[in-house]
Amino acid sequence: MKNQKSTLKTISFLAFIVFLWTFSINITLAGVPGQPSVITGNTTVCQGSSEAYSVINEPGVTYNWTYSGSGFSISSGQGTNSIQASFSSSATSGTLTVTPSNTSGTGSSRSQMIDVITVPSQPSVITGNSTVCQGSTETFSVIDVSDTDYDWTYSGSGFSITSGQGTHSISASFSSSATAGTLTVTPSNTCGSGSSQTMLIDITELPDQPSLISGNMLPCVGTSETYSVTDVTGVDYNWTYSGQGFSITSGQGTHSIVASFSSSATPGTLTVTPSNTCGDGQARVDTILVINETAPDMPSLIIGNFEPCIGASETYFVYSEPNVIYDWTFPPNWTQTGGGNTHSVTVTVGSDSGNISVIPSNHCGIGAARDSVVSPVVCTGIWSQDLPQSVFIYPNPVIDKLNILLDEPESYIISISIFDVSGRKVLEIFSKDNHETKLDLSNLDSGIYHISIVANNYEYSAKFIKK
Repeated sequence: MKNQKSTLKTISFLAFIVFLWTFSINITLAGVPGQPSVITGNTTVCQGSSEAYSVINEPGVTYNWTYSGSGFSISSGQGTNSIQASFSSSATSGTLTVTPSNTSGTGSSRSQMIDVITVPSQPSVITGNSTVCQGSTETFSVIDVSDTDYDWTYSGSGFSITSGQGTHSISASFSSSATAGTLTVTPSNTCGSGSSQTMLIDITELPDQPSLISGNMLPCVGTSETYSVTDVTGVDYNWTYSGQGFSITSGQGTHSIVASFSSSATPGTLTVTPSNTCGDGQARVDTILVINETAPDMPSLIIGNFEPCIGASETYFVYSEPNVIYDWTFPPNWTQTGGGNTHSVTVTVGSDSGNISVIPSNHCGIGAARDSVVSPVVCTGIWSQDLPQSVFIYPNPVIDKLNILLDEPESYIISISIFDVSGRKVLEIFSKDNHETKLDLSNLDSGIYHISIVANNYEYSAKFIKK
C-alpha cells in the first residue's frame, strides 16, 4: 500500500513537469510575430502620386513601414497593416519594408521593391525633311524611349498620318493642297504627358504655269530670236519646239532663251515647262508661224535723173518688192517731198552733190543699201536728160514711136524698161547685140515717163514725154 502511494506521487510529479514544459513552449510560440504576408500595392508608381500598401493584419501586432528611397512619406496608417503613402515629384525608387512587432519582440520584415517613374522627358529632335512637297509622303521620328507613347499632331492643313501614330516614328502624307505648319510630338506614359518637341514644316508647291511667252511669234527663216517668260525664284525652265530647223543657242534651263531658225525651219509649237525640286508644273505653249522669207535683197538700180537741175522736183525709184519698205536718204540740202518709205519718192533738188541711198527692210530684217551718185547742175532750160551724148532718145516728146540709139563703139542694148511717175513698170523689152531699137508707145497714156536702158557697158536713165 505504501509502495502504491509512492508510485502515485512519482507519476503525479512527472505529470506536473510535463505540464510545465508544455506551458513554457506555448508561451514561447505565442511571443514573436511571424513575417508579414506579401505586401499588396503598386510596385511601379509615379512621382507625385499617392499609393496604398498593406499586409494581412495579425491581432496584437504593430507594423512599422520604412522606405529606402527619397521623397517618400506616409500620410496615414503607420503602425498598422495598411498605409497611405505619398511619392513627391522628386521621389526615387527604393525598397518598401514592413516590420511586425508585439510585446514579445520584433518579427521578420517583409520587403517590396518600388520602381518610381516620372512623366517622359522631352523627345529628341525630330528627324525628317523640314521642307516637303505637296503630294509627297514623308517619315518623321524621334529616339524611342521604352514604355513611352508618342502623339503626333500638325498645325497646317492637308496632313494625314498613314502609319505609326502612338509610336516614335510615323509616315505622313501631304496632300496637293497641303499648307505649311508645325509638327508636334508629345510623349506620355502611365504618369502623364511630358514636354512636346516641335518642327516647322515648309511646304514647296509645284511651280505655277509660266506667264505668256514673249517674243516674235512670226520669225523668218535664217533669223535668231529671243523668247522669255517671267522668272520665278527656284524654278527651272525646259524649252522644246515641235517644228523643224529650231535650235537653242543659249538659255536652256532659264526663263529666257536665244533660238535660231534655220533656212529650212518650219512652223511649230514652242513649249516651256517649269520645274522645281517637287516636279514639273503645267507647261505654257505658244504657236510659232515661221515665215519662209529672208531680209530683202539689195534694191534694183535707182532710176531717176542723176544730173538734175538745182531747185527742180525729181522722182527716184527702184523696182517695188512685196512687203518691203524703203528708207531713202539724199544729200544734205535736198528735201524729200513725197513717197515716204515707198519704192518711189519725190524730192526738191538741192545744190549739194552726193549719194542717193535707199535701204530696204521687211519683217525679216534690213537688206543692203543701194547708192547712186547725183551731181546737181544749174539749168537754163526746163528739163534735161541723164544721157551721155552718145545715147539718143527721140523724138521727145513722142506720139507713138520712140527711137533709141547707142552711137558708141561696141555698145549694144540689153534691156529697156519704162516706168510711169508712180514707179509702176509699164513696158520691158530685151534685146541682144543691137545698138538701135524702136518702141511702140501708142498704148501708153499721155504723161511723163522714166526710161531705163541697160547696155553692155552702162545703165542709162532719162525722162520723156508721151503726148
